[in-house]
Amino acid sequence: MSIDCRIAIIGAGNLGSALVAGLLRAEAVAPERLIATTATQEQAQKLSQTLPVKVTAGNNAEAASWSDVVIVAVKPGKVRAILEEMQGSLRPEQILVSMAAGVPIALLESWLPRPVPVIRALPNLAMRVCQSATAISVGRHATPRQRETVEKIFQAVGITVVVEDEAIHGATALAGSGPGFLYWLMEAFAAGGIEAGLPPEAVSSLTQQTFLGAAHLIRETGQDPAILRAQVTTPKGTTAAGIAELEKRGAKDALVAAIVAAAERSRELSRSLADPNSAHG
Repeated sequence: MSIDCRIAIIGAGNLGSALVAGLLRAEAVAPERLIATTATQEQAQKLSQTLPVKVTAGNNAEAASWSDVVIVAVKPGKVRAILEEMQGSLRPEQILVSMAAGVPIALLESWLPRPVPVIRALPNLAMRVCQSATAISVGRHATPRQRETVEKIFQAVGITVVVEDEAIHGATALAGSGPGFLYWLMEAFAAGGIEAGLPPEAVSSLTQQTFLGAAHLIRETGQDPAILRAQVTTPKGTTAAGIAELEKRGAKDALVAAIVAAAERSRELSRSLADPNSAHG
């Protein structure tokens, strides 16, 4: 896959640098067609030591002016200031992509002085290894071809799903925050393995491969998780005993509540950012 456009990553922190690393790993974009910006010179030097692309401290407007696609990867509370800094450099034929959670397209468009194609992309850190799940929503000024360009960028680092902008809150919770919930589960698996008598040196490999194998099996077979769960759950067997304990402790309800809470937090961010009198970070 080759993406023939110049891409600026504005705010190459954890997510932004993961996107750069993933695009390079996939050989989807030539290094000279990428530029990344950071908040400080120290961050710029550190990133340039690990990724073979141009990295600058600040100079966001200059990076935006150079690029065909401008990807804003800063925290939600900093998006407006970044857009104001770059507004003189943004052109109608460019694509502005926001990776900030909780900042809806309508608000992004209202912060721009002129119509600019705006697309939101909510990926996760697995971009670094080209395994992200990215939800995309499209603004009113973006063309189908521009949407395809953004999909191509994020398909290089995983899979993409196009949804309405309101549904992005759920995608943020499921795919954006989801890896954090899974890492939390992996911590619990490891702790359980040790308590069940496994030596610590065996726990990490077994936990990682168990999660990886389960995910691969679902993807390869296309079967519903409930069907696969039934296949490995023998009546009165070890899996049945464990699931009974999970159900007794309300584990499924807790996980559902975690997804819902994360989605509601995304909505709260949207409301606070839309309210000029609200404090946000």
